[in-house]
Amino acid sequence: MPAASVPHDLLRQGQTPDDLAMTPESAADRYRREAEECRQNAERAIRPIDREAWLRLADDWAKLAEATEFRSGNRAVTRRIFI
Repeated sequence: MPAASVPHDLLRQGQTPDDLAMTPESAADRYRREAEECRQNAERAIRPIDREAWLRLADDWAKLAEATEFRSGNRAVTRRIFI
């Protein structure tokens, strides 16, 4: 779907349709922002089980960011073993 025809409900606050046309580097940045948002949600969580779930999600987003950078040819990224 071309960026110009993206429904507005798929955009986050402050985004434009062009923001969805991402390069691998900007995708990795987005994944890091998602990870940070999950960490912030973990800090606000009341129940330990919710906190743990948010932290697992944050870790998944961080791994996705690293993998995206690695695939894009950014070899400066520290390699992780994904288990």
